[in-house]
Amino acid sequence: MKRFLAYLLILALFLTGCGIGVKQSNTISQNIISNSSSKTNESDIMWKWSFKDNHKTLENLQIFKSTDRGNSWTEINLPINILPKDAYSDVYVENVVPYFLDSNDGWISWINNSDTTLYVIKTTDGGKTWNKLSYKLPQQLSQSISKIQFVTQSTGWLLAVSDAAAEQQIKYLLKTNDGGKTWQKVNVTSSDSYSGLPIVGTSIDMKFYGTDNGWIGVSNPVSADVILYRTVDGGNTWSKVSVPTPQGYEKYCILSATVPVFKDDKNGTLDVDFYMANNVKSENHTVTYVTNDGGNTWSANVYAYDENKHIFVKLNTKSEIKKFDLTNYVIMKDYKITSVADVKSVSLSYGNKFIYVNFNLPEDTDSIIINANDGKFIKFGDRYGGATNGVWSPNHDELAFTSGTIGKGGVYLYDAENNVYKNFHVPYINVAKIFWNNDGDRIAFIGEKNSDFELCTIDLKDGKYSVVNKLNSEDIKSFSEKSVIWK
Repeated sequence: MKRFLAYLLILALFLTGCGIGVKQSNTISQNIISNSSSKTNESDIMWKWSFKDNHKTLENLQIFKSTDRGNSWTEINLPINILPKDAYSDVYVENVVPYFLDSNDGWISWINNSDTTLYVIKTTDGGKTWNKLSYKLPQQLSQSISKIQFVTQSTGWLLAVSDAAAEQQIKYLLKTNDGGKTWQKVNVTSSDSYSGLPIVGTSIDMKFYGTDNGWIGVSNPVSADVILYRTVDGGNTWSKVSVPTPQGYEKYCILSATVPVFKDDKNGTLDVDFYMANNVKSENHTVTYVTNDGGNTWSANVYAYDENKHIFVKLNTKSEIKKFDLTNYVIMKDYKITSVADVKSVSLSYGNKFIYVNFNLPEDTDSIIINANDGKFIKFGDRYGGATNGVWSPNHDELAFTSGTIGKGGVYLYDAENNVYKNFHVPYINVAKIFWNNDGDRIAFIGEKNSDFELCTIDLKDGKYSVVNKLNSEDIKSFSEKSVIWK
C-alpha cells in the first residue's frame, strides 16, 4: 500500500507542487459517466473512454458505451474520415477532450493550433451518427482545452489554456448557446487583456450546476490563498469567493485545483490540498470546507492542529467547534501522535456524527474514526492493519476505505452508525483511491496487480466487482478524485 501511495503522491507533487513549473495537459485519460433521470432505464447508460498508449489524439481515442451499468461495453465507431488529416494531426493538436451529457448527446473537441480552429464532432443519437462542427477562434486563443462541460443540449462552456511556464498559465473561458456551433469569449472576472482569471497556477477545474450556477478553481503554487470563482448568471459575470486560510496554514500552497461538490441547493463541500516543502520534509494536508448557504460562505471543519496534538473541528449542524486530543491515540506498532504534521486529513461524515482522521506514520499511514459526541474513537488498526484512504458516503454515515498488508489489498465499508463492516474481496496486491457516486450505491477504486493498474467498480447492491479500464503510469499521473464522474 505505502509504495503505491507514495508513488501517487510523488507524481502529484511533480505535476502541481510548490516551486515546480511544468507543462500540464489537464486531460483525463479515463472517465465514467453514469446517467440517471426520470426516463426508463436511463440510469443504466454509462460512457467511458481512453487513449491508446496514452497518446491523446483523435486516432487513439476509444469511446465505449454500456447499457447495463457497466457489465458489458460496446465500442463506438468515430467518423475520423469526415475530417482532413491536418484537422486532428498531433503536430497541431495537444489534446482531445470528450464530454457526454446523457445517453444521446456527446461532444469530442480539440483546438488546432495551425489554423486556430476549435473542432467538434457531435452526436445526438448515442454515437450512431456524428456531425462535424468547427469555429474559428481569435488568434490569441490558439491553445489547448483544459475542461469542457454542457448542461443542456445547447448550453456549454470550454476552458482553454496556454502552455504553462514558471507556474503560470493564461486561461480563457468560452461559452456556446447553440450546442457547439459558435463560441463566445467570456469575461470571467475583470476586463484585462486575458480572461481575468489569475495567471498563476497551471491546474484548473470547472463545474456548472445548471445553466446559471458555475465554479472555477485554480491551483496556487505560491501561496495558501484558495483561488475560487463563481458565476450566478450563466458565466456572464464572475466574482472571487472568499475561502479563509485555516490557522497554521499561512506558509502552505494549494496543491491542485478544486471546485465544490453540492448535495443540494444549500449544502456542499470543498476539499483543498495544502502543501509545503522545506529542507527537512514535505507536508500535505487535506482540509474540507463546508457551506450551508449555497456557496456564499465557506468554513473549514478543521480549524487548526496545535502543538499539544489537538485538532479543532467545526460540527456543521451545530455550528460549534470542538477540540479532540490525539496525544494518546495509539494506532499501530505502538506509535503515538508526536507532532501536528502527523495528521494528514480530517473529514466529517454525512450526518456530522463521526470524524475520519488519517495519519502519516514513520513507515506507513493509518486512520481512526472519532465519535463527535463523546470523543471516543475506533482504531482501524485493531481490525484492519494499515487502513487508509477513507471517503465518506455522500448521503449516509458510511466510510469506504482501503486496507491491507504488503502484497494483499482490500476494499471495505464501515457503517459507523451501526458498527458494521463489509469486506469486498478483490484480487489486488494494493488498493488505493476510492470514489463514491452521488447516489451512494456504487464505489470505484484503483487496484495494483504485478505493477499493472486497473480502474474498477463495485455495485454495493449486489457486491459485484468489475474492471472498467486498464491504467498505466501515464494514466496515474493525470488521475484524481474528479476523474470518475457519476451523476
